Amino acid sequence: MNQNNIVDLSQYSSLSVEQFENNPSFSRDLLQNLGLYSQYDIPTLVQSLPKRMHNLTKDILNIWSSVKRELTPNELKYLDLISVIELKMADMIQVLEKNIVDKIRDILFPTPIIEALTTCVTYIRDEYVGDRTNKILFYIIHMLDARILVHRLCYQTLITQPDDLYDEITRCITHKHSKTYLKSSISNFSCTLEKSLTTENNNFDYLHLFFIGCCTYFYSLYKPQPQTIPIDNDKYIYLYCKYFRTLISQTDYSSNENIIYCLRGVMALLTNRISIDYWLTIINQAFLEPDDTMVQARNPFNIHFFICISELLNNDNLIKKIVDTWSNNVTRLLDITMVFLNNLCVADNDTNQVVDLLKNSPHYVKILIKYINVPYDRLRLMAFFVLAEIILLKDLKTIPNIAEKLTHLVFEFIQKAADSPKRRYNGIPFELLLKSLLTFIEQDVVKKEIIPYIDLIIDYIIQKREFSALKIIRKLSLSTELADILNQNQKLSEILNNPKKYFDGNEKHNKIIEEIRYQLKVLPFEHQENENKQEEQQRRQQALLTDSGTSIRSKSDFPKLFISYSHKDKEICETIVNELKKEKNLKVWFDTDKVKDYVIEDITAGVKQSDRILLMLSDHYVKSDYCRREVKFSESHNKILMPCIIQKNFRVTNYDWLNFILEDKFVYSFHKDNPPYTLTLTRLISHINDTNNNEIDNTSLTVDSPNTSISVTINKKRTSNYLMKHLAAWNSTDIWEWCMDNKLDNWTKSLRHYDGEALLELSKLINKDRKLKNICLNSQINVFDVALFKSAMKKIQLKNDNNNQA
Repeated sequence: MNQNNIVDLSQYSSLSVEQFENNPSFSRDLLQNLGLYSQYDIPTLVQSLPKRMHNLTKDILNIWSSVKRELTPNELKYLDLISVIELKMADMIQVLEKNIVDKIRDILFPTPIIEALTTCVTYIRDEYVGDRTNKILFYIIHMLDARILVHRLCYQTLITQPDDLYDEITRCITHKHSKTYLKSSISNFSCTLEKSLTTENNNFDYLHLFFIGCCTYFYSLYKPQPQTIPIDNDKYIYLYCKYFRTLISQTDYSSNENIIYCLRGVMALLTNRISIDYWLTIINQAFLEPDDTMVQARNPFNIHFFICISELLNNDNLIKKIVDTWSNNVTRLLDITMVFLNNLCVADNDTNQVVDLLKNSPHYVKILIKYINVPYDRLRLMAFFVLAEIILLKDLKTIPNIAEKLTHLVFEFIQKAADSPKRRYNGIPFELLLKSLLTFIEQDVVKKEIIPYIDLIIDYIIQKREFSALKIIRKLSLSTELADILNQNQKLSEILNNPKKYFDGNEKHNKIIEEIRYQLKVLPFEHQENENKQEEQQRRQQALLTDSGTSIRSKSDFPKLFISYSHKDKEICETIVNELKKEKNLKVWFDTDKVKDYVIEDITAGVKQSDRILLMLSDHYVKSDYCRREVKFSESHNKILMPCIIQKNFRVTNYDWLNFILEDKFVYSFHKDNPPYTLTLTRLISHINDTNNNEIDNTSLTVDSPNTSISVTINKKRTSNYLMKHLAAWNSTDIWEWCMDNKLDNWTKSLRHYDGEALLELSKLINKDRKLKNICLNSQINVFDVALFKSAMKKIQLKNDNNNQA
């Protein structure tokens, strides 16, 4: 840009509104300069803006909001140019040097300007009855947007916070005008037959943008902020959610910048100002009764809402806009939507169904992978965060090079954050990036991609004392293939052999170091090899093994069970263990201490003195390094592994290392039973007692487990037990086994109290009831389940008849 066209404004006595109105040459020269400034790069622009310009901006805004005078064309032109300049500076704030950021902050937050904008917001909300398409509304929207974008990064360095402005904007969120715009949009477009919407239909005038797009965004990004929106009876959450669903499903939103702008504000509100606990509660309600139209209609976050989020992220027109035009509103809308998903995924809640939904959806991984190559790093980061939580083994195997690409991507961002003075990249802290990597490397196939970066991770431990980097090394050490590579790393050997040099006796760090040394066999932790400690170890184990509170018997044929579980699943595991302890001929090892008290020697001793290991499988279990160590140690000592699924929708096949170990094991499905898990426990205890006999005649067959069809090795005598009986003599355990062998999973709950005679009576009733009127509407049984039941009954009755004839 040719700076020779810039006019020297020092010839004018002041930058006042009087000068601007009464001196045509001044207004002409100033507007010419502003037009040229708007085309400068940001550092040059910041240096070029005249000082004390905020006084002129303040005066013009006050003329409109307080004096109530219509603005002249020159005044409108000035606000147009200055709002464009301010928003341009704010849009680039994250990539600018600190000195430039500080200058932009000083330009945007002088007290007179903030007071003038506060007055404008109050006037628009409470008094303005003029033209809804008045351009000054649009300029004020730009000025507010610029300030909130800068405020969220600079609020800690502001001398005076714009709290009064924030308070006035907060009142707009639940104002009657907001309610009117929300309801009118829902009403106007809910009955639309085709997706179509233009600004000419008077639904997206500047007042609409102000209340629904601007105020929501400002309110949502303001820091420090309360967690929840100031609403009553949840009615506004419902309205904002329904507004979002309506615009996504009923409008051609991707081609309309005004709709995108409003969606950005609403999604920011729903993400930043509604607590995660609230969301999880209503999401679980929606998923609990997905087919109940009344429940779905009343629920703000219903199944349709989740479909709309999927539609939004999968919209190729929006992705194209990012690539072609670098549209900031589109980028921020997609970014905040992925933040919303990520917040739900990482929420530590035992009833969180979002991760299961995303994992089991065949589309979400493919949708998010689209963002790995967009030219906006923040979006790529957020896509990785969600992928780290939901990507499955099948995705890693079927999508070419995806593990390598994602690993390279996250290390690119980790290194940028490590090199940054603030140890952040695009607003994401270095520590959080390492934690996302830790989540991503659950699978062994991903761990292999970490090999080129091992030295870098170790440098983070040495130079930055990063605890998460140390935990990454611990997780890598659980892989046999990587353990050999780690053992050969000289820098890691130095850390392991001299931890005090790096961590100065820090207990938390030393605990991880001890566990890594154990995995890499740096120290001889196996105390049973030391004859002097054998006696003490046996004494400790005798104290840990229990059999329902009675003294431990010395009979060697009593099965000894070790319960391997995640402490996050303690409640359900305690229920199962308490039932097991009622069996007088079982000894149960169950560590009830917290993970922080995890003692390797005690755990290994417990495993060694047990002969069966119950693996209480859940996502928590698989993600725990402690649990994986127990599995690995048990397998190396040839213990009998008995996998028990305790989490709904858990799949063994989602994890490569677990699937490899358990591919020939029978799975006990506690998640399909109800507490106190009588049916599953009966079968489990029966199998424990059967496998106590060393002479087992094994056979291999395919069983439809809750996860997939897997090869199962079980006792032939046990599997044929109910087949050797007459159907009328069956007990509840026989019926449960028959159901599982015939893919009648949905029948197990209804038949849990049945015996053989009751089953025969039920079969007669179903055969007579051709229209199935007597099948309970609230049960999980459907017509397909009934067909399977009839088929299985015919087969077993035919077999019984053949046995009788023989």
